[in-house]
Amino acid sequence: MQEIIRNNPFVRLVFPFILGVCSGSLFSALDETFLFYALIIAFSALTLLSLFYKIRFFKPTINFFLIFIFYVLGLYQFQREQYEPVEFKNQEVIVGQVIDYPDSTKSALKVNVKLIEKITDSLNTELRGNAIAYLRPSDKAKELMPGTYITLKVRPQQITNMGNPYEFDYKSWAANNHYYYSFFLKESDWFIIGQSTDFSLIFTLKKLRRNLLNHYKRVGISNDELSVFSALTLGDKSMLEGDLRKGFAAAGLMHVLAVSGLHVGIIYLVVRLICSALLKIKYGRFLRFIISIIVLWGYATLTGLSPSVTRAATMFSVFVLGDLFGRRYAVYNSIALAAFVLLFYDPHLIMNVGFQMSFLAVFGIVAFYPIVYKWIFVPNKLIDKLWQLIAVSIAAQLITTPLSLYYFNQFPLFFLLSNILMIPLVTVLMYLFIVFIITIPIPVISSKIGWCISSLTEVMNSFAQWVNSIDWAVYKVADVTIYHVVMLYGLLGIVTYFGFRTNYKFLKLTFIFLIVYVGFDVVRNYQFQNLNRFVVFNSYNQPLWFLSSGNRYTIGSPNQDLQSARYVQPILQAYNINQKVNCDRDEKIDISFFGKGDYTGIFYNLDYFPNSDTLHCRWLILSENTPGDILKLISKVNATFLIADATVPDYKLADWRKVLKNTNKKIHSVTENGAFF
Repeated sequence: MQEIIRNNPFVRLVFPFILGVCSGSLFSALDETFLFYALIIAFSALTLLSLFYKIRFFKPTINFFLIFIFYVLGLYQFQREQYEPVEFKNQEVIVGQVIDYPDSTKSALKVNVKLIEKITDSLNTELRGNAIAYLRPSDKAKELMPGTYITLKVRPQQITNMGNPYEFDYKSWAANNHYYYSFFLKESDWFIIGQSTDFSLIFTLKKLRRNLLNHYKRVGISNDELSVFSALTLGDKSMLEGDLRKGFAAAGLMHVLAVSGLHVGIIYLVVRLICSALLKIKYGRFLRFIISIIVLWGYATLTGLSPSVTRAATMFSVFVLGDLFGRRYAVYNSIALAAFVLLFYDPHLIMNVGFQMSFLAVFGIVAFYPIVYKWIFVPNKLIDKLWQLIAVSIAAQLITTPLSLYYFNQFPLFFLLSNILMIPLVTVLMYLFIVFIITIPIPVISSKIGWCISSLTEVMNSFAQWVNSIDWAVYKVADVTIYHVVMLYGLLGIVTYFGFRTNYKFLKLTFIFLIVYVGFDVVRNYQFQNLNRFVVFNSYNQPLWFLSSGNRYTIGSPNQDLQSARYVQPILQAYNINQKVNCDRDEKIDISFFGKGDYTGIFYNLDYFPNSDTLHCRWLILSENTPGDILKLISKVNATFLIADATVPDYKLADWRKVLKNTNKKIHSVTENGAFF
């Protein structure tokens, strides 16, 4: 690592920049003047220190000052891009611009809108941030495209989480992608102003992507083959169905659907081959450089400028620039430069899973591939090519596994077989994609190419679905914490260093790491086995509760059609709970008793009061049919906690709270406060 930093000076600067970006979210907004004076004071102090201790401290002083500058730059850049969404208390008239083509959902069209300004009688107020609008499908909605200006009559709602345990943090994900609001629009609440007359390269390429998608359909690429091939070549994953996405994840092939180095590399090789004839003319090398840069970034923009493709385009641009001037390609410097460019443009990308996985994977390949490749000497050239592919797969998987376990809680056991079989197939599909684009004006040829693409993509889809059908194809783990990630990367670092130095002190340290890691899991699993959990979920106007003890659990909901898995699965996975038991429930009286002893609860959905003696329980779940006289109810049912489930209307909850104001009873509303856990 020291040698890497010494030979690649930009690496030592990008680390403090990333640290500044990360710490930017931990501090409140800092004044620009304060940052400026902090730099001046630090430079002055270091300069005086350098002069006081003669010249021997000059170089460390300059290095430290540069590191400090990049740290402050990262901190400032993150806070400059930070945005606190405005709370809209009333319905407003807002002008927005459509960012992309609408996506179809089951019941509505989802449209991404950039909010431009709020219109009032006195003045117009500039707005920031993007919103997700849901529209009813109509002929008017079909006219929407990138660049379309629309007027909205709406009260934008800030994007929030539902507050259920271990749910996906949708609010943070949306904010990191600059989406802060969402709303539903009736047909009468919006109308089209017109199309933007200003030229936009991004909007133009988005329209080109839609045209290419229509050409795919024209030559017979359809259904799952269309969704996978459009993701593979155009970066459009909107058509990927859940089962197909799950199959590619199980096979460890999601990386091929994220346009990245493999895809950009093939595009560059073709451009380089086509432009090789330019080297025979004056300034030919410069022309090839210009064409390569245009094609690389044109394709990156066409596919949506995702972190992985932008990283690849930046690295290849550095390579092309080095080739132009005959300079040696410094791969670590180019990785650091790519990270710096992306984070300087959008510091929120540091939270993006694709950004993290992409840079880790390429770093793992560069750092660990030479080590893994030397494990086996293969004299046969053909088999050696196969071993190179295996070594690349192992190197990338080695460095990304801890982070992959943290985000996805699973490890694809078939990743080697998948890469051996599918990477060559993906390479062929990318070359066919280029040939297809060239032959679009010749329908006879392009239709034949389309048939080949559809057939090969079907093979890839069938393989992913086959892997997904195997129960043991994916190794699933319980909740992986940041602690686990740090320990695993620490272990990987120690083992790697031991491999280089062959120092047995580090071997002992490796065993210590393993013992601590395993010990932590043993204690944690023991605690989980003796833990009781009770949850009332915020489940979109549907009642749903969950009770578990150890690894046994039960679910209660009178609505048998409710898709409870989306709410329950995260908590099952977090605590490794897998034994379901049925809850006894009397359908006639619509009441459920669950638990026992101190953990007894009642789901009360009656519209009358119990005639029996007073019932005692820990949790009383109030539902939409619960009687309005809450005082009479709690005199009949003595409960420690009162919980209003997701079916209780706002007016009823307000009445109950008014009545209970002078008592010691409080109601937890899952729609207002999130799940009761």
